[in-house]
Amino acid sequence: KEDNFQAMITMRNVQKHTSPLHSKHQNHPHDSHYTVTNQNEQAENKNISIMSWASQWKGPQRVIFGHDAKRGLQLYYFPSSNKKEKKDIMVAGLDTGACYGKKLTGIMLPSQTLVHVPSQKIYCSIDK
Repeated sequence: KEDNFQAMITMRNVQKHTSPLHSKHQNHPHDSHYTVTNQNEQAENKNISIMSWASQWKGPQRVIFGHDAKRGLQLYYFPSSNKKEKKDIMVAGLDTGACYGKKLTGIMLPSQTLVHVPSQKIYCSIDK
């Protein structure tokens, strides 16, 4: 159980399997074609693509998170049938690299207004 907890707090990427042969949970359509992967892993197979877990989140819970400065601001919205309606943020990745000299980002709820404050200096360099 402790290993599963650690994976959840450090998870940044998932692998999407285009072949059902890779699926461990054939009876669960929401997660049957995704596996958690370490950020440093590379896709070893052309049938696998690595992406942000946030881009694949289907809800219904809203998630606001940080600690993914390399990707920057990540916003994904709840699906809406009314195109004129203001979109409701489903997932917000707010790490915009303040410690790397970029900016600090916050979200005001319930209005979902994003607020950005420039960093005063570079506190550490980002690994690329």
